Amino acid sequence: MKQIFYILILLGLLSEWSFAQTAFPFTFDRPLIINSEKGLPSDQVNTVVKDRTGFIWVGTEEGLARFDGLRLDIFQHQRNDTTTIPNNWIECLVVDHTNRLWVGTNRGLCYYRPEDRTFGTIPASLDSSLAYERILNVHEDHSRVLWVGTPSRLVRLDLENQNKQEFTFSVEPQDSTFDVARINGVLTIASDADQEVLWLGTLSGLIKFNKTDHSYKWYPNKQKNSNDQYLGNSIRQLDQLPNGKLLIGTWNGAFLFDPYQQTFQRIIDPKAALPDLFKSKVVSFLTMPEHDLVGITYSSGFCWYNLASNRIEATYSNNAISGQIHTAHFIDDQARVWGLSSWGLYQYNPLVNRIKQHKFPFQNKLYPIIPRRVISATTTGTYYLAAISFSGIISWQPKTDRWAVLPAPVGENWSSGVQDLLRLENGRVIILAHHQLFELLEDQQTIVPLFSNLDFGTPAFRRMIEGAPNELWIGSRRGGLYRLNLTNGDLKIYKTELDKIPGDTRHRWIETLYKDSRGQIWIRTSFEYSVYVPERDTFIHWDSYGLAPDEQFPVITDFQEDKFGNMWLAGEQFGLGRASINAVEKGVMEVINSDDGLPPYNVGGLGMDEKGYLWMEHEKGITRYHPGTGKIRYFSTGYGIPQTINEFITPIEGNKLAVGISGGIAVFNPKDLTANEELPIPYLTSFKVFDRELQHMNSRETPEEIRLSYRQNFFSFEFSALAFNLPEQVRFRYRLSGFDQQWNESGNRRYAAYTNIPGGDYVFQLEATNNEGNWNHEALEVPMHITTPWWKSLWFWFPSGSFAAMAMVFAVRWRIRQVREQEKIKSEFDKKLVATELHALRAQMNPHFIFNCLNSIDYYIIKNETEKASDYLNRFSRLIRLILQNSRAEYVNLKDELEALKLYMEMESLRFDDRFEYVVRIGSGLQLDNLEIPPLLLQPYVENAIWHGLAKKSNGKNRLDLTITRRDNLLYCRIEDNGIGREAARRMKSASTGKHRSMGMYLTRDRLHRINRMHNSKADVEITDLKDEQGTALGTRVDIIVPIR
Repeated sequence: MKQIFYILILLGLLSEWSFAQTAFPFTFDRPLIINSEKGLPSDQVNTVVKDRTGFIWVGTEEGLARFDGLRLDIFQHQRNDTTTIPNNWIECLVVDHTNRLWVGTNRGLCYYRPEDRTFGTIPASLDSSLAYERILNVHEDHSRVLWVGTPSRLVRLDLENQNKQEFTFSVEPQDSTFDVARINGVLTIASDADQEVLWLGTLSGLIKFNKTDHSYKWYPNKQKNSNDQYLGNSIRQLDQLPNGKLLIGTWNGAFLFDPYQQTFQRIIDPKAALPDLFKSKVVSFLTMPEHDLVGITYSSGFCWYNLASNRIEATYSNNAISGQIHTAHFIDDQARVWGLSSWGLYQYNPLVNRIKQHKFPFQNKLYPIIPRRVISATTTGTYYLAAISFSGIISWQPKTDRWAVLPAPVGENWSSGVQDLLRLENGRVIILAHHQLFELLEDQQTIVPLFSNLDFGTPAFRRMIEGAPNELWIGSRRGGLYRLNLTNGDLKIYKTELDKIPGDTRHRWIETLYKDSRGQIWIRTSFEYSVYVPERDTFIHWDSYGLAPDEQFPVITDFQEDKFGNMWLAGEQFGLGRASINAVEKGVMEVINSDDGLPPYNVGGLGMDEKGYLWMEHEKGITRYHPGTGKIRYFSTGYGIPQTINEFITPIEGNKLAVGISGGIAVFNPKDLTANEELPIPYLTSFKVFDRELQHMNSRETPEEIRLSYRQNFFSFEFSALAFNLPEQVRFRYRLSGFDQQWNESGNRRYAAYTNIPGGDYVFQLEATNNEGNWNHEALEVPMHITTPWWKSLWFWFPSGSFAAMAMVFAVRWRIRQVREQEKIKSEFDKKLVATELHALRAQMNPHFIFNCLNSIDYYIIKNETEKASDYLNRFSRLIRLILQNSRAEYVNLKDELEALKLYMEMESLRFDDRFEYVVRIGSGLQLDNLEIPPLLLQPYVENAIWHGLAKKSNGKNRLDLTITRRDNLLYCRIEDNGIGREAARRMKSASTGKHRSMGMYLTRDRLHRINRMHNSKADVEITDLKDEQGTALGTRVDIIVPIR
């Protein structure tokens, strides 16, 4: 450790780290790598292209892949199948003007047919050999004619006119050093600004080809070294610049060809630290004339070439071991850079590079260097950083990324690093070490001890703040709170004043100090916080003991005052607290947590930007909060937020915020953290009938109409979305228009299934939303037609109506008797094992519920109200599907349970001629999709309220309220009616001659009792008779506490 200490001192005295940077259109930070580990056929990516639909096509040496941002579809050669690609080695890809993808392979040319996911070849009558020959390049010119380069010829394909021409070349070398035997091997093709001219890169130099008269001229690349000349004439890449010059990429580096002077100039930086880079294989060019730059990707690295100054601006070397690969092939419409390499497909997304991370060029090998504080220096654009595990003060210039070290005084032990750094109002800079104070003399750039005559002991200092001018408040872990007069050295130590309970010294452990605009000192102790009020020279302690759980706020990590006089408190897992600097005695007056929209992560450091937004750091991102409007915006690590942010969020010059990260500092401009504007584009991937694929869906455009027989009554759609920004957070919703009344929210589930859909015409509609909740309302629509069975046709329906009605009555009555017998048998059967008992109870609930529904149907049939019976039966069938779906599981989704319950209440309201109304209230913040409860717990109590409370009431407005809230892991369900009450219901029942005994409430109570025994939970039911002051019944309230998971 001492060796590291003295090495760092030496570096601080003698060295300075500097990394001058030039602004380039993009950086190579934090790439997304799509390789074989993520499903790509091979890490060797030969070519990549984006079609007009939006898909990324990737050609590798082991097959072709299509990428939508998350999903990879793989296409490989299948033996004896001529509808697959002819060979897995993909040489080139091109998308023509019709959005047709052409694939050149090592053994043939083909094109993709999206309608059935197959590949076709050009007609044999036009050219049969291209289906088997090695294809080196395919190019579409201005006239929409395809030009194909092979090892032996150039081929012109005019598919519109079904015309083909072949061209070969013969040249006389200037001397014997030129190899012209491979002149007909056309590696690359580029159109000239003169539309009559093509430039051909061959294995033996450059050719200028006239498309009209078929004349050509050869331009050899003369080099001194024979090997350089051989490789330098193997031209792999061509790109014409706006000034008419050609960028030429070879196996021996990049050249600039001047067609007017007929000269080749090697692109090289003779002073570069990477001279071998400029003689390695050129992979691709990225021309950016708006920046006067060309990005050149080599097999071993990358460089920026300035077209205006004709010089290299920057070079980057690849390091496969560390994963630092630099490649750029093209930029898409969202400014994402795509690059090909031997290590996979690379994507550099500006969305994840909005925060610039600056890593220290020095590191402690034993412990990470974690910055604790950053302050401005007197020199504009320079900052000082205090860090733990580092023996010195770090000086940093963001614009040049220049670093320097101001070492600790000789002989001083800063093994624990610097705890805090503070600039006083008079400009002095105070340094807080573990047990000592120091001062930074900026004009001399040295550090000297401060008040070395004072014996502080071993307090383990943590934070400091300036109270009154020249008065220092210091918090420690062992010694309490120190108050030091910097003018005369007077020292006062507070200990017992911080004890909330006599003898309890936990509150002397101080981690954070903050001075508000009124001069009050906010003190974070080991538990809760205290405030020193200078006007009264007293401490006010916040104690949440005894408060309700949702009002407690025991843990504080940071403070931040806003312009409204609020003091915001970071409370880790408890969220964000709000106090008032004008009423500190009231303590935490408001708690904001995940129920209010905060992400479910611990809240750490706090900071405020120039616009008054409050910023909170988490272990998985950063959150922006507006104190005035309460609007919350969370930025996950998908936006480039560092995985771990430490200690602070501090404003710096340029309206930027600096955050501490392990081993460095990160800087961002709050205005750059904007919404993800990319809207996902949904598309279908498959359509299945009875789980067997009927047809592929591979185009995002509307497919043709799907026609099904009524016998094909179980079908499903599988879908995905084109989204390259945070694709894993894309969510979907769908509906079958003509059947579904509302959208079905599927979250990130990517399939939809339907069964027993009646005959008719429908449209399957699919929408997608990005992580921001912005829906793409241009829904994908798939028309469908399902035939109607003959027995549902008009000619069959009328003569069969009466017979069907009689058969229905008989079947329903038979089923009622059967259900009653099964219910009686099941209710008498007692299981010995608790798990088996619960299963039996759930099985009993379903027939009971069906029994009551069938009673209602029976009622309509007896009254001969056929239309209502039919409507009720349709609703009943939908309800039965939900019941059968829910009752199979021990726990069901709360959203599905409520959907079934609402449908039941609709049916009962219809049954009682709309004599009662019902209201369902869901607590704020409840995410129904993520909560599960045992099925059919609530329905018996709702039924009881309707049948025995509301149905018997003859006067007034009948009402049923269902309220769902959550506390911790328990769901509180309240069912309240304004019916006749239980006592009146019992009197009426005793006077009735009916023999029916309701089993639902008994079964539900038994289920809750067994759930408690099985899961050691707190499920319970409490029934309250509502009465007025005179004792008149006002209804009944049922409170059910249900465990959720």
